[in-house]
Amino acid sequence: MSNLNPFELPEIRTHIASYLDGPELVLCLQVCKSWYNRFIPLIWKDVQVYYSHKYVRKKTTRKGAYQKLVARKGPLPEYLERHRQFVHSLRIEDEDSDRYAFNYPNLQKFAYSGITNEQETSKNDCAPIAFLELNPAIVELEISDYASSNSFVAPCLKVLRAHQHDLRKLTLRGFKIEKESLDDFWGVCERLELLGLLDFNINVNDFELIDGFPAFVKVDVAAILFTDTTYPGLRQLHYRPHVLFGREGQFELLRKFPGIEDLSCFRTDVYSSFNMTRCFETKMWSNLRKLSLPHPLKDSELAIILHEMNRATNLNFIDSEFGPLASQALIPHYSTVTELVLSPWTGGTSSMVRDILCNCPQLEHLQANRVLARDVVEGGPWVCHSLRRLVVYIQFSKEELELHPLIYARLSRLVKLRSLAIGLNGYRGNQYSCGLYIQLSQGLGALASLKELEYLSVLRTYQSVGVEEVRWIGENLKSLKVFHGRKNSKIFKVDKEICALLKQYGIKIHSF
Repeated sequence: MSNLNPFELPEIRTHIASYLDGPELVLCLQVCKSWYNRFIPLIWKDVQVYYSHKYVRKKTTRKGAYQKLVARKGPLPEYLERHRQFVHSLRIEDEDSDRYAFNYPNLQKFAYSGITNEQETSKNDCAPIAFLELNPAIVELEISDYASSNSFVAPCLKVLRAHQHDLRKLTLRGFKIEKESLDDFWGVCERLELLGLLDFNINVNDFELIDGFPAFVKVDVAAILFTDTTYPGLRQLHYRPHVLFGREGQFELLRKFPGIEDLSCFRTDVYSSFNMTRCFETKMWSNLRKLSLPHPLKDSELAIILHEMNRATNLNFIDSEFGPLASQALIPHYSTVTELVLSPWTGGTSSMVRDILCNCPQLEHLQANRVLARDVVEGGPWVCHSLRRLVVYIQFSKEELELHPLIYARLSRLVKLRSLAIGLNGYRGNQYSCGLYIQLSQGLGALASLKELEYLSVLRTYQSVGVEEVRWIGENLKSLKVFHGRKNSKIFKVDKEICALLKQYGIKIHSF
């Protein structure tokens, strides 16, 4: 019979480490030599070096004067160099980042954030370039430098193309690429699976002399990008163009990636002149499954997009109008969609939201407009038993209060729920409405089956939660961490007492 201590098993120690933070992991180093050898790689696996900025009031100067205190967070360069063989992920936001330019044998992920002071840009232009030359095996790279000049961008792209042959994921923030560097940029794209272009721009302005003075000559971005070369290996594109990028320039850039499966377009002012439906009407993305378009689209435009997509899984139309045309076009995706985020104002009518709940068996995350309690009860059974997050306002009229137990019965079957928001979460101001009452007399006890629930919101709904309800919540919903919304909408003093009792159960309160 073996006398092996289970704590000596590497997988047991790794599992222990997953529950500990930095200071607690350091204490594990002091247990014994074998624990030291096991936990030291875990401490140095993910390293961040950055500066924190804090403004404090000066004591000896006039009122209102502040001084800036800067403190480095993270290990010193000499300690990082000593343990560099353990580093798998490194993020540097340091004004002296060149001091951390070592060879990290096992580095897989690197994130660099440059300074934004244009006067000091030239001082650190070579820091990330030297780092990239020393670490050619990086798989995932993120570079943020909103003060970047061509003296940094051009050599950076050359290094990426020449040395980073294992690179698969690249995110560039604040980059402005000159025409002369486009060949290097496309050369890097050939090997990528994920590309992030945030506040990205291509500088196509030329100079010419007019009356002896240099003047800008605007060149069309689309003409620069228009080539027959495509990059079908790219699977994910996270995209936020610069406001000067142009409508045709965006289209020509997007059409270069026909193999995209995951597309996220972040909102900027440039979208006011860009018709995203054009990309779908040309049928350029036959493999697209995940789509996030957080900018306004009409119901007819959403319908075109959904009609051209094939078996979508993740959809985010947070600012768009989801009407009858889009609702009809969503039907072919019912069996595959796992995430659906719609506007809290225009995210479908009550019957549309009900149909989604009754016909999407794979759904894990739903955010939509309000649904009437009457429609919930009169509709079929909910089939989305895999739901983990539900953000839907359930509205009652004064004549429908007897429907509370039936609504609670529906919610009780969503046993995997971790986040439940059934208030007016998308509204601002002092608007209150009649929602689901958090009361035991109305059927609250049915939610005892939600063992994984961590977040509950009844924001801007009339409530009258009592001590009995709070004690039931604390004793039965043991995973609950946050309760959002006024617990007693009419008597503020009672609300404060209820919040104090919730804190005793370790539940954070956001009360409005």
